[in-house]
Amino acid sequence: MIRRFYVHNYRCLENFELPVSGLSSVLLIGNNGSGKTTVGLALEVLQKIARGTNRVGDLVKPKDLSRGRRDVPVRFEIEVELEGKVYEYAIAFEFPEGFKELRILHEGLAVNGKPVYTRNGAEVNLPQVAPGLEKVTSFRIDWHLVALPIVQEQSTSDPLFIFKQWLSRMLILRPIPSLIGGDSVLKTLEPNLQVTDFGAWFSGLLANSPAAYSKIDEYLKQVMPDLKDIKNPMIGGDARSLVVQFSNDQGSVSLPFEDLSDGEKCFMICAVVLAANVYLGPLLCFWDEPDNYLALPEVGHFVVALRRAFQAGGETLCGGSPQSVPSWRPVHRDLAQSRSHSPFFGREYACTLPEKPSGTHSRSAAQRIAGRRGSDRRPDSRRCRAMSVNKYAPHVLVLPEDDANRKLANGFQQHLSLWHKIQVLPVAGGWAKVLDSFEKDHVRKMNAFPGRFMVLLIDFDGQEDRLDRAKAVIPDRKSVV
Repeated sequence: MIRRFYVHNYRCLENFELPVSGLSSVLLIGNNGSGKTTVGLALEVLQKIARGTNRVGDLVKPKDLSRGRRDVPVRFEIEVELEGKVYEYAIAFEFPEGFKELRILHEGLAVNGKPVYTRNGAEVNLPQVAPGLEKVTSFRIDWHLVALPIVQEQSTSDPLFIFKQWLSRMLILRPIPSLIGGDSVLKTLEPNLQVTDFGAWFSGLLANSPAAYSKIDEYLKQVMPDLKDIKNPMIGGDARSLVVQFSNDQGSVSLPFEDLSDGEKCFMICAVVLAANVYLGPLLCFWDEPDNYLALPEVGHFVVALRRAFQAGGETLCGGSPQSVPSWRPVHRDLAQSRSHSPFFGREYACTLPEKPSGTHSRSAAQRIAGRRGSDRRPDSRRCRAMSVNKYAPHVLVLPEDDANRKLANGFQQHLSLWHKIQVLPVAGGWAKVLDSFEKDHVRKMNAFPGRFMVLLIDFDGQEDRLDRAKAVIPDRKSVV
């Protein structure tokens, strides 16, 4: 994958190099304005070129020059290892006096040190190598047009085709969940930055590799245990619309994709990224600020899932604030330090979180129906209220006698930010009903899930014999505190 990425005189990046050779995942950490997003923008310039944008004015603008320095070229260089070959692509733009937009200064692509094409100004040179013959074919193009999209590849095994396809399929993501719906008419393998074409991306991936659904389903059921399936039915003509079905012992409900919460949409995107890397990869994924729409405990599992998946092939870069990974420890050196502006840090981090995901997005059918318009459209947060915990990980269920006890438990739960490990159950309606519910409904399930603990929250009301009655319904193998 990427061995070297170099940028000069582009926005806040001056003489900037990202030496990520040998790393399958990198977490870029820095405060706002330190340059994390600009790294993604620089990659986006190369991605646009591979996807067919060749007008210089659509790629870089005079305002992108670092501190307005027009006497220094804007330069992008990337070195990538694909299928055992090393590809080196470089492009430089200049902004002469009297010009209104930048133009090409130099451009070139080489494979294992041998040039595929070179360019100086308007002249493009194509080396032609055949048995007993070596010559160079030259042609001229407008110096405001990039040559890479114009030079024609010979076949799908042509190194030029392989490099352009890899570059165009880079996943540079800055999702805006509130704008993401599940409708689609076309199919694509190249989602846009905001992933507003998620439905088309989902359809395109499954049309290309139907087996990718199993990978999507596998990941999503780890983070949303009540997920049953995802359907993409025809709704007229060539149009399709994603529908997500959830089911548990309390019932089932089907929701249109746009009614999922922001965090759930991010998990959906993550699942498709993982599947795309398996069936279309190896891919490079740059995800900017994943902590914008996920709670801190979820960010850890989210990034760890990406890191583990890309270890077998591909590369993932994530940008976030220092506060988004408070429980992580650095395991690699600083990748870069900008000399002319606020510090830019890049480290690969190892996560110390548990193996299993929190499962915090598991909700009952009733809760999903009540919250079907999304977490940003109702006063109660789905992450803090009425959440189902991951029953396969250690967790605590609190069974309150009345509403006063329920509020007490909720306050304790939210104050300590333990909503992913503690679930407050509905009010039982009296201390006797607490004991009855525990004996009939919960003892059996505690045997099935060894990591489950129960708190029976009842009032004694001055009657100390209630403690003895509570002890009587607790099996001998359980403990009483």
